[in-house]
Amino acid sequence: MKIPMAIYEEQVKSGGLFNSSTEPCLVLCHPEHREDYFSFCIRVKRLGRYAFVSIKDFGKSKQMTKANISENMKNDRKGKKMSYIVGSMLGQAIRTIGSNKEQLENETNYYQCLSDIFDEIVS
Repeated sequence: MKIPMAIYEEQVKSGGLFNSSTEPCLVLCHPEHREDYFSFCIRVKRLGRYAFVSIKDFGKSKQMTKANISENMKNDRKGKKMSYIVGSMLGQAIRTIGSNKEQLENETNYYQCLSDIFDEIVS
């Protein structure tokens, strides 16, 4: 199975307002979904003989956002009156226009594959 990914070098800023610094990092992202999938920042910090690897995600995902909205609204309806439930369902339908189960599953599988790779490499 091939996992599509693009990797490029970037700078990440760390620290506060008065003691900030920049350090190099690698950014890993899906080449076809740079704007609508999360990207991952991989930093390696050396301290003596040791190397510390940190991996943080950033960005936004339209499908994940819509799935979270849908799930939160479903959970919110539990134990409510029927009029509230109907209104909530209408609101959910409007707020999640464009959600696609297949696209969400593909994106979730992509993140799971990357997570498995990171776990294998770092552990």
